[in-house]
Amino acid sequence: MMLWAMTTVASMSALPSDVAAATWTVDGNYGDDSNDGGPNTPWRTLARAQIAIREWRSAWENSESPPKAPRVMLRAGVYPPLHLGPEDSGLSPTDPVVWAAQSRETAVLSAGFTIPPERLAEVPNPLRPSGPTVLHVNLGQFNLTTAQFGQLHGASDSSISGCWAPGKMDVYSNGAPLLLARHPNPFRNGTWRWMYVNGTAGPPSKHPGPPASASQFVWRPTDTAEVGGWESEDDPWVQGYFQFDWTDTIARISALIPGNRTVALDPSTPTYGGGLPIRSGARWLGLNLLSELDSPGEFYIDRVKGDLYLIPAMIDGVAPSPPSVVVSVNRTVLNATNASNLRFEGLKFMYAQGTGVVLSGSNLTLSNCTVANHGTMGVAAVGVGNTIEGTTVRDTGCAGITITAGDRRTLIPGRSRVVGNTIHNFGGYKRMYQPGISFDAVGSTFAHNTIHSAPHSGMLGHANDCTFEENNFTELCTESGDAGAWYSGRSWADRGNQIVNNRFERIRNFGPPIPLQGQNVNAIHFDDQMSGYLVAGNTIVDCWEGVRLGGGRRVTITNNTSVTVFLRTHTTHQASISAVDRFIKVDIPVAFDNRGMTWQKLSCTPPNGSLFHELAEDRVDSPPYAFAYPYLQHIAQEYPCVPVYNNISNNRFCLCGSWITASAADIATWHSVAFANTNYSNCIVDSTQTT
Repeated sequence: MMLWAMTTVASMSALPSDVAAATWTVDGNYGDDSNDGGPNTPWRTLARAQIAIREWRSAWENSESPPKAPRVMLRAGVYPPLHLGPEDSGLSPTDPVVWAAQSRETAVLSAGFTIPPERLAEVPNPLRPSGPTVLHVNLGQFNLTTAQFGQLHGASDSSISGCWAPGKMDVYSNGAPLLLARHPNPFRNGTWRWMYVNGTAGPPSKHPGPPASASQFVWRPTDTAEVGGWESEDDPWVQGYFQFDWTDTIARISALIPGNRTVALDPSTPTYGGGLPIRSGARWLGLNLLSELDSPGEFYIDRVKGDLYLIPAMIDGVAPSPPSVVVSVNRTVLNATNASNLRFEGLKFMYAQGTGVVLSGSNLTLSNCTVANHGTMGVAAVGVGNTIEGTTVRDTGCAGITITAGDRRTLIPGRSRVVGNTIHNFGGYKRMYQPGISFDAVGSTFAHNTIHSAPHSGMLGHANDCTFEENNFTELCTESGDAGAWYSGRSWADRGNQIVNNRFERIRNFGPPIPLQGQNVNAIHFDDQMSGYLVAGNTIVDCWEGVRLGGGRRVTITNNTSVTVFLRTHTTHQASISAVDRFIKVDIPVAFDNRGMTWQKLSCTPPNGSLFHELAEDRVDSPPYAFAYPYLQHIAQEYPCVPVYNNISNNRFCLCGSWITASAADIATWHSVAFANTNYSNCIVDSTQTT
């Protein structure tokens, strides 16, 4: 392994004589740090370029007219992780310091270590000698440590925080992630396959229903041949949807009891809900099982001894020879913390144990990059004026992009943009609540993104005064129940947002049945009284449900005749827009309910309901909320648990089931309107159009 070190400023040669030089070059294969960084005399390391930028900044940061900020061009090659701070920042938002790949060359920043192919030995599986042979290597010979091997960690949160855990080593073959060895194996198309809980075991639960346990369950008799053989495993785990089909748990097995077919779970890795019983029929699988390493695309690491076993993934049905194998060894690849005025162009960021790219600061831009093969998130951006554009984010263990922009208490806008990105195959480890884009934002834009092929949501979070427009959502929520390709829930204070001119297609469950809740996923999901959104111009094709309006207020879904620019006015009683909403081959175009009047009444009852607590915390009776959304301070006097002032009108639907789940009488009683929604018969499904 090559070791990378930062050389001190004092030990380097002086800054090139032309201190205002706009472009420096780094060539990790043929450069030399004693050079001057010119195109024909490049430096070798990123550390040398970083020192030059700091010297440039020191020389000009107090100048009223500094020269143009430098560009650092990376020639083709593989480079180590890059960590930047305030001293590496540019001097102006309009003239950032640029780190970029040389034109038509591939520059990769990697947090991984490539296993020399000749060190991989073909051996029998130690726990299944009669099974397929596997490749083996001991990682200690490369000076990799147990700290770098890491450990599996339990996860069960129904939020993005379910993946914030110390790093663990993952394995990649020929540029794609391998799965932890498991049973059952996925289907040939990649869809996960499951076993099903036969029943529960253990002491009675405090929750209603039959006696059950939150920490033990019984496997089905047909699974005994496999599960009963796991007693020899050193560190067996399970993953499953033990209570609900919208939250998965990853937990360690503490004991297997073949006599009564019982799996006992380690209480240090609890299932969802802190004691909710495991339900009969729930999906589950075994994980991290050397004895089940029997299929291409799987691996197992003994995280104490450092032994890696794997079967490389096939390429077009053929086993690669020799295989390319990379293990992740560092937490991040790019970490720019408390930095500003930086731009990264055309680079590839690969193989972090944690988040691939961390951007914390202001006016930070990731442009036309590739962020792939990371253990948790692809990109995490926090701050103001940040941009992620034209970037491919793929193959992450958790979310694709997380962005925090602005202050939702003060409504200070984040002025951030997530635009023109392609995000796919995320949620590869923790399945639920790991969206393509997780947002907590004010005054920001999410546009022209293509998000596809994942088990849960494409976009999920909370926002004020944000625009979500002209995005494409395809084949999402494939493994979940009660979820939306675009999802937000449980807030009356999220206001001023618009979802316009997006396309949603094939938002359905694929593969095995969803046993606990069944097929109930949506293109757009306003959950648990989520309120205040404007929805217009969207095309929803071949989905189970179009829009689920779960008891919320002041949501507008309207007008199919034209696409026009519209303005939000805080003082109108009902929102209004002019745009196109089309529903084509949707089983339930609009699901509209009054849950606040029934099973969720505690949340909306003043003064102590959780929704009123949120309004009090945001001080909606004082600026800025009182100016921006004056109606919020009057909710207690305006039918607080009734889904009021919703407008569902002038939409078109074709080849759909019943247009809306609520009756006309109920909608009128709820002080909402639904009219002029037209069933038309000559619809043409065009996958290239959104209007």
